[in-house]
Amino acid sequence: MISKKNLLLTMNISYGQLYRWKRERLIPDEWFKKVSVSTGQETYFDEELIIPRITKILELKDSYSLEELQKMLNPEKENNLYYAKSLFGIIDEELLIILKEDIKKGLDINQLVLISALNKFISKKKIKFNNENINKIKSLIYLEKINIEESILFIKEDIKNLNISLVHKPVYIFGDLEIEEFDLDEIKNEVLLKIKEKK
Repeated sequence: MISKKNLLLTMNISYGQLYRWKRERLIPDEWFKKVSVSTGQETYFDEELIIPRITKILELKDSYSLEELQKMLNPEKENNLYYAKSLFGIIDEELLIILKEDIKKGLDINQLVLISALNKFISKKKIKFNNENINKIKSLIYLEKINIEESILFIKEDIKNLNISLVHKPVYIFGDLEIEEFDLDEIKNEVLLKIKEKK
């Protein structure tokens, strides 16, 4: 836990900013926890929740509207599953057809983010789907324990086949201009916005 005073100092923000973000529903009310101390009561936060949230607000606040930020930071329950109908306009039809049996079971947000990143690469490079590429795509989206917020997807077209790597931030690759890099946290924000707009 981190006290409000230490949080303001650590993140270099003001009391007014913190409570404005609370009013704007960028920080949930329930994250403000009153704790009894010798001088009365003090507000504390779960450090592992509040620090990344404020970091993200500071990174995004100048690039997105308040409404967009609210959608990004307070998505609907992420155990939702997404089916073909909700994915048209987000994923290219050819890829939807290839993955139709998997999509029938429903995709969670992490799987959808990975497919969206692959979709961007495939559309840009006009990749042809062979059996090896299809198997690589399917095996990637069924990886377990993916931390989307802290992962980078690297994709390279190696002759006719895709070379796909999912790695944990921070990571740096130099010298190979053919490798496409996708920040999955950014892709997730894009996907959540598109899903909201379709509703």
